[in-house]
Amino acid sequence: MADVSIPEVWKPIIGSADYEVSSLGRVRAVTALIWNARPGVTVIRKPAGRLLSLKPGPRGYIRVTVPWLGHGPRNSRSLNVHRLVAQAFIANPHNKPTVNHRNLDKADNRVENLEWCSHQENSQHAYAAGRFSAPPPPFGITHRMAKLTDNDIRRIRQFCKDGIPRIEIARQFKIDRSIISLIVRGLAWKHVT
Repeated sequence: MADVSIPEVWKPIIGSADYEVSSLGRVRAVTALIWNARPGVTVIRKPAGRLLSLKPGPRGYIRVTVPWLGHGPRNSRSLNVHRLVAQAFIANPHNKPTVNHRNLDKADNRVENLEWCSHQENSQHAYAAGRFSAPPPPFGITHRMAKLTDNDIRRIRQFCKDGIPRIEIARQFKIDRSIISLIVRGLAWKHVT
């Protein structure tokens, strides 16, 4: 999504002096790829300044494959372009781990569309924009592993108030004694009053 009205700025990719990333989300080689065909014969296979091809990865993020630290094509890495742009152009004083696309377009890797954020902030942005609609988590009797009903929970709490030992309550309901403790302390089955 290159915009001709915005000047393109190039900065080196962190960890590789041979490649640069632009503020518009493009990647280019700084040096020529030279190949020794045979002793005494050197061939320039790819010139300096060439743009590298960008391809969508399995999760939809645009990726680029670069030979890493001059080790050649056999030691290449596939990198997310949005992370390269953010690392080169956006300060991260709070050391946030995630790069968020503000407009939710994974192919738009312009610097003005990116921001550093936490995993939680990234998820909240996606939910607020309607990208995901999270179903309510199953709880109580709706949970697939539930062995107790709401009435069972009320009876367990009453038995504990009446002083019946928790080991006996656990045997009667065929559950672990630790679950009884969680129920009484309000850490499990919170919705039952």
